[in-house]
Amino acid sequence: IPVKRRRRLSGEFTFPARTVLQTNHSADYLALDQLAGDLAGLGVVTRMGTPGRAAVRIIRDKSLGTREHYRLTVRPGKIEIRTPGTPGAYYGIQTLRDLLAARGKALPAVRIDDWPDFPRRGVYLDCSRGKVPTVKTLKQLIERLAHWKINELQLYIENTFRYASHPAIGVGYSPFTRTDILAVGDHCAAHNVRLVGSLASFGHMDKILCLPDYRHLAEMPDTRHEMGGDMCPGDPGSIALMKDLYDEFLPLVKADDFNAC
Repeated sequence: IPVKRRRRLSGEFTFPARTVLQTNHSADYLALDQLAGDLAGLGVVTRMGTPGRAAVRIIRDKSLGTREHYRLTVRPGKIEIRTPGTPGAYYGIQTLRDLLAARGKALPAVRIDDWPDFPRRGVYLDCSRGKVPTVKTLKQLIERLAHWKINELQLYIENTFRYASHPAIGVGYSPFTRTDILAVGDHCAAHNVRLVGSLASFGHMDKILCLPDYRHLAEMPDTRHEMGGDMCPGDPGSIALMKDLYDEFLPLVKADDFNAC
């Protein structure tokens, strides 16, 4: 992933066979665990330790601007990541992992300053047409997106959520459960990704409106369901149905906004 500023310094850093990592913030542990896993693949054993012994340190530095800004400095003998906040620490480690993947244990000395152009960098994932992704697949996707410094994931859902108040919706489609959405949201939060919900609302409702209990809510109820995907907004039953769906789904996502698709 390209960075904003990169300046080559003199010398190089080589990870010792036993490398000490250090941070004062527990929120950084997940990213450091990722780095430790990459280093293990190169035969490097890592442990957490004190600043004086650390080869890789994460330091909070409020002078750098936004929480996503980081400065990664690789010098002979040490690597430092300075950042005002947890997202910047995470992204600094991701860039360090990229350097490790490209160069191995011996890294050229360099100073990288990086920050985003856009505060929201999102991916919109259709979970209703074709195979519904498993929670395992979504977690893998979240980690990949976060590595690329994407910080928002929207899941588009038509009928692929299991509603307790409307159990016929989603039958046969491997719908997400309440537990699934909560697990995905927690994984997003751990990787500095914001999960935003997106429910089909009045349009693209054909998989619901083809069911006997909801067919009367279609704007064109006498047509084939493939052509009758719009729900009649003038029918009080349509409003009541959408209220039920929103009331069940919205509390599961922590974002303060929502995509009514």
